[in-house]
Amino acid sequence: VVSTTTRTSRSTNLEQNHVPGELESVQQKFVHRWFNELVSLHSRKERAYHTVCHLEEMFGFIDLILEHERDHKNEHEQICTIIRDAVIPLSIFFHDAVYDAKSATNEEDSLSLYQSFEKDLFETILEISP
Repeated sequence: VVSTTTRTSRSTNLEQNHVPGELESVQQKFVHRWFNELVSLHSRKERAYHTVCHLEEMFGFIDLILEHERDHKNEHEQICTIIRDAVIPLSIFFHDAVYDAKSATNEEDSLSLYQSFEKDLFETILEISP
């Protein structure tokens, strides 16, 4: 289970990584829009397992694994950093983000939501690119 301190520092880090000016505003809006969407989906009353608490537990397990990684750095550090900072958190947030107990397509629907996120991400990158 992720401690309140870990949750708070993760949220604070997310909100404190700002770039000055217009870029900051675009990035903040993008991050807040998707973060709020995913938290909202995982907070729905009908969810018994894939909840915000489940996300916190998964991030806690990843934190334990990453502590071990930090103690055993290797020559693939850049790849490990990308996986740690992007791939793993996105995988955790989007796995069963769309959930309906009566549906057989939750994984496909969650993938579709991720694809919407990805499209929005690339459009945002193009918007802020010089």
